[in-house]
Amino acid sequence: MFYKKRQGGYTTLLVIVFGSLFVFSVAALSGRVLVEQDAERARMYKAQARAIAEAGLEYYKWFLAHNPDDTQHGTGGPGPYNIAYEDPESDVVGTFSLDITGNEQCGAITSIDIDSTGWSVDDPTVTATITGRYAQPSVAEYAYIVDDNVWVGSDRQISGRYHANGGIRFDGTSNSEVSSAVATWTCTDSFGCSPASTTPGVFGDGGDQELWEYPSPQFDFVGIAQDFNALRTLAQSDGIFYAGYGGHTSEGRGYRLVFQNNRTVDIYQVRRSNVYSGAHIDSGVYENDYYVPRRVRYLGNYSIPSDCGLIYIEDRVWVEGTISGKVTLVAADTTYAGYEPKVIIEDDLDYTTTSGADGLTILAEGDIHISPESPEDLDINAILIAQEGYFGRNLYPCFYANSHQDTLTVRGSIVSNTRVGTKWGYTYWPWCFNQTSGYENRVNSYDRNLATDPPPFTPVSSPDYQFVEWRED
Repeated sequence: MFYKKRQGGYTTLLVIVFGSLFVFSVAALSGRVLVEQDAERARMYKAQARAIAEAGLEYYKWFLAHNPDDTQHGTGGPGPYNIAYEDPESDVVGTFSLDITGNEQCGAITSIDIDSTGWSVDDPTVTATITGRYAQPSVAEYAYIVDDNVWVGSDRQISGRYHANGGIRFDGTSNSEVSSAVATWTCTDSFGCSPASTTPGVFGDGGDQELWEYPSPQFDFVGIAQDFNALRTLAQSDGIFYAGYGGHTSEGRGYRLVFQNNRTVDIYQVRRSNVYSGAHIDSGVYENDYYVPRRVRYLGNYSIPSDCGLIYIEDRVWVEGTISGKVTLVAADTTYAGYEPKVIIEDDLDYTTTSGADGLTILAEGDIHISPESPEDLDINAILIAQEGYFGRNLYPCFYANSHQDTLTVRGSIVSNTRVGTKWGYTYWPWCFNQTSGYENRVNSYDRNLATDPPPFTPVSSPDYQFVEWRED
């Protein structure tokens, strides 16, 4: 009897233990199901909030298309602006709140930042915020734009989009789109093809060839032309302006600009320059150039206006230094027909920071040259636009001390009307056998920060406004 009682006690204990485990298991499983349901609902509400926030950006894009530069939603007062979002097939499903900021330079809106926060009526506590920058895309989105046939050598390293309105022989390396506006072109010995042959719009031994595109839409070089008269007037009233010093009559004259890291610039008057004998890539003929100042006069140190970083020089310009803030340098002359001022880069062009707060656009009516006395290693941070000319360093005979240099690094964009050249093999100087002129190593990368927020009056690559930046916060 005593034995049976003990056996019954064990049975009861086992029932209690396993029953408790079962209850706990069911409770845990139920709790997990509820947690999963809550998580799924949270994901659903987050997805709804994100979709509503995206709808807010699209709505204001539509609004700006009908009300350009209106950053106050037609109210005349500050935001944010809460707007009910209706599903076309039902009723109000949520709300988006718009916080809008216009970015101004030189008194004009250059871009509009829109923060759109959305939430659904099912759970207003779950929100999503998406930020977009609405602007015309600029040439700063490209590493290169050339209105000519080009040859990218095997030693070239290019980061960013590369476009030519002519054909492209591409033997270098690139991590982005390489596009030509032509389906086929005739490659001659000037591009390494002997005998001349008809080739695809883009061909060569470089890569990644899956990123090659041809024919692609032609880039409108006429469209990037700036109204120099308007820029001249604006610089006179709000920026820095210097009238011509006589560069149209004497190539050795102009102005020298040395940027300082405190947003000032030292300006010199160049009265005379040394003569060098150089040849451009498409010339083959050595001509005198005057790219090294010999006699200069100091004119002063000038503060660059913080709200309008525009400098207009109506003559040839030599430039170097460290740029603070966003600055655009224009070298143009609308007075003397046929005179297209050049810009000569003497030494490094640096920024005080690479965060995107600093930027330089050089807009030359003529060429943009690298000085024959440039340093062995040259760093250029800038958006360089040779509207009617070309960017490059001329071919100089090997007896010049600085003829052969080491590394050229460009961080920014190069927009050149004609073919670019910064490295040469000697053809006309037999005693320079097996040598090169220019920079042995060349590295190019576009500036991601300036692609969406360039200096004032940087030419656009498309007339259509669009979201040039889009991110979820």
